[in-house]
Amino acid sequence: MTARTILKMALAKGRLLEPSLALLRNIGAAVAEPATNRKLLVPSSDGSLSVLFVKPADVPVYVESGAADVGITGTDVLRETEADVLEPLALGFGRCRMVVASPTAVPYPALTGGVTPRVATKYPRLTRAFFAETGLGVQVIGVSGSVEVARCSDCRTGSWTWSTPVAPCVTMASSSARRSWTSAPYWW
Repeated sequence: MTARTILKMALAKGRLLEPSLALLRNIGAAVAEPATNRKLLVPSSDGSLSVLFVKPADVPVYVESGAADVGITGTDVLRETEADVLEPLALGFGRCRMVVASPTAVPYPALTGGVTPRVATKYPRLTRAFFAETGLGVQVIGVSGSVEVARCSDCRTGSWTWSTPVAPCVTMASSSARRSWTSAPYWW
């Protein structure tokens, strides 16, 4: 009698979590405990999976390093991290666009007076590549967490505040949820 292999799956917390859990329920591997549980590994109801609930940016790290066998996260995260993982399956949910947005009163793509535009983003590598490809010189500011706060260009003086209307100017990339697994061979 051989031991049953339990697959470790890393799921991204946030927007992709509920659709990922629904996918698991639909295939009969519902997670036995809520995602808010503080356990490191949460078993599925059928015992075939152990699920890790992690930040989206950590999914490819866990998969690439072998700490998880498979993961679900967005293509935006996979491209930003450049993780050495395989992406065999688009899951059909979590679609979104990465856009450059600016105040409606400020001309895009250039600011008046020769000022270099500052771009705050959770995706500095993708953003630098996008602007290098377009030939526009920008200062990229990497932020994490509440990226929306970066809308204040000078939060000390409030020169650009929450009441400033912002509009998307151009789409940088599209993203959707993907299943990924390590490119390293496994010998079970």
